[in-house]
Amino acid sequence: HIVDTASTEKIKMFDDEKLLKCKNALLVYKFRTNSKFSGLNLPETPDDTQGYHSSCYSKFTAVSSSQIKLAKEKQCNKNSESASAVQDSSSVPDAETACATQSNSNTPARNLRSGKQPNVSNTRTGVFLNR
Repeated sequence: HIVDTASTEKIKMFDDEKLLKCKNALLVYKFRTNSKFSGLNLPETPDDTQGYHSSCYSKFTAVSSSQIKLAKEKQCNKNSESASAVQDSSSVPDAETACATQSNSNTPARNLRSGKQPNVSNTRTGVFLNR
């Protein structure tokens, strides 16, 4: 319950999509300094015991996609800082690689008019990459 008043509204069970949207919103709230939602705990997977009210869900998930993207970047930066502080990096996956993969996964592949993918080159370093 995210509000202090009692509700007679029917409780709906989480599904994968609703839970993911709530987790993204929670990530935004965790980086806000005075958020009343930052201490909220969500289930890892949908189950038959935890759910939400429609009105609470709509208030909680009212965050923009740009805020979610910024929160994910902050989380990646936080993870990479903590990973670099660990002495034995062999047991910790490379956080920068994971974040780079995550941030590029939403970027659509660009094609030339011919249908081929463009070659990427860095003129400053002379590095030439084929995608």
